[in-house]
Amino acid sequence: MGIQDILNNPFAFNFVLRLGKIAPPEFSHWLIRRVAAISMLRRSHSGRIQAMVANQWVIHQGEMNNEDLEKLVLRTLIHRMNFQYDLYHNAKNPQKLNTIISLSSNAAAYLHKPYAAMLVGPHTGSFDLLAWKIAQYIPHIQAISVAHPSQSYQLENKLRRQTGLDVTPASTQALHEAITRLRSGKSVITGLERPFPNSRFAPLFFGRPASLPVTHVRLALETRVPIIVMAAIQQPGGHYRIEASDPISMQPHFDHDTEIIQNAETILKAGEEMILLASDQWGMFYPIWPEILHEAPLPDYITKMNP
Repeated sequence: MGIQDILNNPFAFNFVLRLGKIAPPEFSHWLIRRVAAISMLRRSHSGRIQAMVANQWVIHQGEMNNEDLEKLVLRTLIHRMNFQYDLYHNAKNPQKLNTIISLSSNAAAYLHKPYAAMLVGPHTGSFDLLAWKIAQYIPHIQAISVAHPSQSYQLENKLRRQTGLDVTPASTQALHEAITRLRSGKSVITGLERPFPNSRFAPLFFGRPASLPVTHVRLALETRVPIIVMAAIQQPGGHYRIEASDPISMQPHFDHDTEIIQNAETILKAGEEMILLASDQWGMFYPIWPEILHEAPLPDYITKMNP
């Protein structure tokens, strides 16, 4: 069973969910390491592995060699699965979850006195633990998810709703709801950097143009609320710390496209800083820069699998 089996297969998803409920941490973390190592060797998942390699190669300015990239991607797979285990293992024990999640000063300042804001999370650390913690302070916060979730993603969204999130797959109706909530003083949360190939905007991300969503920028401009970048990053010892940027106000510009691009790049810059706090926790399994798939050095096992 590989990492994408777990992420995309509902039966495997239920297996991991049950593992989190019944298996002790020591055994589960051992099993996770084994599964992650096996997934690195499976040809059927090399496309996703290549995407991770290429993404990491870019954010490290093309300075990592094959061996270091291989080790980094393996650590990322292990982290991703550990994050899910920690959530499922403690899902019915909120007191335990609270003991393993702390707040940075910026996060505490916002969550203790929340106000209307767009919250965006890069895919670093545990997005689900971030959302769970936010929901403790802001019950029924709207979370805009991917437009057409897979079956396993639907199961994850079901669990997210049980933690207090109002999960709404991206749609015109979801965006109208977000505008209404923001204008009424509430907050909305969504992801930051999942590739969006159909976007007509390509803001700079780690110095390279990338087709990324700008919905959060549009919503913030429309409702005149700030954007806060947040992530739950695992610390040495296993606990998590909620990091948050300062509130970022949108800057108007007379040219609409320039307005979108400039504000998107400001938010992405804050996202870059958060990703680099723990680059081995950046679980982006989709190629943000597809052209880099042919430039980045591939670990030896991928080269052998793809002659």
